[in-house]
Amino acid sequence: RGMEAAWPEPPPALWQWEHRTGFKDYDEETCRRIEAAYISGDAYVRLKTGKTRQTPMELFFVDLIQNDPITGNQRSIRRSRPDRWHELLRRKFGELSHAFETGRKYRM
Repeated sequence: RGMEAAWPEPPPALWQWEHRTGFKDYDEETCRRIEAAYISGDAYVRLKTGKTRQTPMELFFVDLIQNDPITGNQRSIRRSRPDRWHELLRRKFGELSHAFETGRKYRM
């Protein structure tokens, strides 16, 4: 019996933003982009959101905030599940790599 049977892969992380009526899911493509940036250790990611993908947004992972750079509006964001140990290790390594490359300290 293979390792897959003993350790099933959990579903991918879902990212959500806070609406006045509760948290709403980002679409699947946007979740993939957010998750890739998060796992690689990036401090933030810039996206185009909305129905027509024209609204610029910045998501900051340390503060878990979505910022609209045009209006200055901010909302909370969240990840649907905690980091698995290997994701946490990969993210921390990415944070250190970014800090080394840029010469800027990453806020942990």
